[in-house]
Amino acid sequence: MSKVTPILVRLIHGRCGSTLLMQLLSSNRNVISERLYPYEHRYLTYLHSLTKAISAEHDKEWNDESLLRGKRNLVGPLPYNNVSIFDKNNLSMKSFSALTRVFLSSIHDTNSSELMVDQPVYYPEKISGPAADSCNASLDCKSVFLIRDPRDIFLSIRNFNSKRNYKSFNWKEGQTDLEYATWLCNSFLPFLKHYNNIDDTANRVKVRYEDMIVNPMVVTSKLSDWLGLELDYGYVENNMKQMSHHMTSKNPQDSLYRWKTEMSQELQLIFSNTLGEELAKAGYEI
Repeated sequence: MSKVTPILVRLIHGRCGSTLLMQLLSSNRNVISERLYPYEHRYLTYLHSLTKAISAEHDKEWNDESLLRGKRNLVGPLPYNNVSIFDKNNLSMKSFSALTRVFLSSIHDTNSSELMVDQPVYYPEKISGPAADSCNASLDCKSVFLIRDPRDIFLSIRNFNSKRNYKSFNWKEGQTDLEYATWLCNSFLPFLKHYNNIDDTANRVKVRYEDMIVNPMVVTSKLSDWLGLELDYGYVENNMKQMSHHMTSKNPQDSLYRWKTEMSQELQLIFSNTLGEELAKAGYEI
């Protein structure tokens, strides 16, 4: 078993409070992370993509000759469609398992002098669903499932895009608020259903962004007990000014329930019609 346990941070979507959560998780020195905004160095996801390439279909430009020359910066799938002496899918899966264990061992060894002895050690990552599935199949992991009121996520995305003066979070050029909200709701639904159908266990925990803002000490205590490490919300508070460029409200409290005053009735209806039942199960007002 690896000396470092991955914490898989599973997000309903961007702008759901993941940066705040990652700061909180990183407030203990036995949680190894880059501690750099926006906390999105995705090493496990990279290893997943790297090893998945083994079993993927290759293209015409990636062949025996290009492999031999070794002049391309990118490495593609195995350049052979017909492989009989081994199973490409099995090689991909075993390669991921082996590389992740080497990676986790490496970060432990590199940071060992700073770690508290006889305390658990973790590595947190905002991770994609497929990469998380591979991690859970190969490693002993913990998972944090983070949600936020989807209506406030929408407003945060819209304001963040306006603040940065470009479209992000899959908001297409020319797409109206109503069109994007409809797409967003459909993308939220599977995650919300899964969130509402799982319970907190030794290996997974559910967190709402709103609870981190309203009851930060309660959430901090909950996560500390779950990890067996003492987290420090003061670390987050001390970083607040440095994160002003990331925020779309004056303070965290003002980021709550903005949909009640800033969202049109037409937009509210899209969210309530698509997500109403799941929002109610998650404890949100409809």
